[in-house]
Amino acid sequence: MKKFLPLITLLALVFGYLALLRIPYHFYQEAMSKGVNSRFLSLRKMSDKFYLGQDYKLFRMAGVTSDERQLWEDLHFNDFVVPFPVKHPSFLVSPIIYRENSDHRFGYKILNYDKEEINQVIFHKAIPFRLDLHKHLLFSLPVFERRIFRDGLGEVWKDMFRKNLYGAPYLKTPGWFELVSPFQIPLSEMVYDLFILSMRAKYLPQKMKNIQFWEKKAIGIAEIVDDEQREGKPSQYLQEVFFYLRGEFIYPIEMRTLNDDFPAEKYRQRLLDVLNYKESSKDSSIPIYASFQKLPYSEKFTPHGLTYLFAAFSHNKKSKQFLRQAIQFMERGKNDKVFLDPFYNYALEVYGSNFSQILDQLEETPQEKIERLKKEEEKRARAILEAEEINPGLDQFKTKKDKVNFYLQKAKDEGSTKKEGPKKLILD
Repeated sequence: MKKFLPLITLLALVFGYLALLRIPYHFYQEAMSKGVNSRFLSLRKMSDKFYLGQDYKLFRMAGVTSDERQLWEDLHFNDFVVPFPVKHPSFLVSPIIYRENSDHRFGYKILNYDKEEINQVIFHKAIPFRLDLHKHLLFSLPVFERRIFRDGLGEVWKDMFRKNLYGAPYLKTPGWFELVSPFQIPLSEMVYDLFILSMRAKYLPQKMKNIQFWEKKAIGIAEIVDDEQREGKPSQYLQEVFFYLRGEFIYPIEMRTLNDDFPAEKYRQRLLDVLNYKESSKDSSIPIYASFQKLPYSEKFTPHGLTYLFAAFSHNKKSKQFLRQAIQFMERGKNDKVFLDPFYNYALEVYGSNFSQILDQLEETPQEKIERLKKEEEKRARAILEAEEINPGLDQFKTKKDKVNFYLQKAKDEGSTKKEGPKKLILD
């Protein structure tokens, strides 16, 4: 027996060595199939869709680019240039404004002329794009960090959407005698795959159906479970999130497209074709408003005119005066509530009044009502004083405006000393 002991020891060392070489494959496969939680890496198990990626191919529909050019206008809306059917006979645009956490998000619906929604586009808040290598000790090791940055940030961005992790050869462990050297183990590529999976877990929606990458515009596209399916209803829309990377930020744009509807798909393809980043600022509203002013007078009060106003307002969302004027301007055109209600609701939530000039449409908080009535009373008083011939004496005032301001202030001062009267009138 003793004479076989060296041979047994040698065999044990050989098989121990070969088993040791297989450990990285085991770790990789466990992380991919079940998830892992260790001091080196924490990665949960996700649905199969997170492991699959592919290139996106746009199957262009006939007629998408052949429409008469004057029926469309590419307007600067939020941080993007997007196509709007300003005069198209098949489309109308309806605003979307809603609260998302502490901010309001802006978007729009594309309606057919029966006012049925065929598309919806919402611009979500920009997300910082961070690799966060030091969150996982494994990724921050120098040899693996170099692999992650080897081809640049752009390549990481592409692989987040197009890399098929289920196609990796490391999901199969080599045979016992296929692997004889640690230098044969593609450790860096294994870790890179796990890093891509961690980035998908961080940035992509949980209710995802597939992910793709569109090389032409470097846009990531994720199809997600539509709102109807989440409520247990039959699916009606193709619901997607377009991820647009600009600098250090990801701009998610959510889009819904009515299934099996030619005009809806037509608009979707036009949006993808035109979509381009353009940073928003308050001054961005100036050229859009100038285009609105050039419209024929009769068109300014239509939903097409509202499209220009809404695009201009998307660059100056906190302008109370602009919002009030837009609402009251559109009311003159007797537009359908589907176009005005988003403005009404936003104004009421932010400013306490929907700014309507139509009495049975006006909604406001008690405080806003007091302020409005006070201003109206001051306006009436000023009008009365300006209409009267006031003669307080020679050389006391240089201009009629000085006279008016003097007596208006005097009326205010006298009113403020009274305990009853004006206050009750305002509250009533």
